[in-house]
Amino acid sequence: MECETFYRNGKGQFCQVLGRAVMNDSGSEIIIYQELFGKFLKKGEYPDVFFQNWKTAAMENSAAADAGRTGTVSRPEISSDTGSPAQPSDMDQGTALLMAFLEARTSADKLEILYQMKDYVTDYFIDSMALSLDMEIPQGILEDRYQKLVRSLRTKMRYESDRLR
Repeated sequence: MECETFYRNGKGQFCQVLGRAVMNDSGSEIIIYQELFGKFLKKGEYPDVFFQNWKTAAMENSAAADAGRTGTVSRPEISSDTGSPAQPSDMDQGTALLMAFLEARTSADKLEILYQMKDYVTDYFIDSMALSLDMEIPQGILEDRYQKLVRSLRTKMRYESDRLR
């Protein structure tokens, strides 16, 4: 299990694993995570309890895993009953791209995914992406909010560097 991995529960809510810790008294290992909904609480649970309640976002939505690796959503599968492509809904594609955005490491990767999801962007997606970037984009016209997010990512790209100091 990697830190900063996103998980989803049965209700469709997300959390982000922050790390692991060891209990002083018992030496038992616990998983530390932050809920990405409600009050964004940080919690710790024993691994067996955590994995009963949370599944990796990639397990829940294989298209999200493909999008994170390749930057694109995987091709639709062929439906066995009709022989025609089984088209995922717009919400599934948007969610897959959102997960890829959240898992992208660099601002350039995030910007590329943001361009890909232009047709699927909703206020919820804008709020989620802005939260992951530690910024707030005020409510308003969706296109204006999208452009503010693009400008912010371009600005971050200018100052992002692989150089060690």
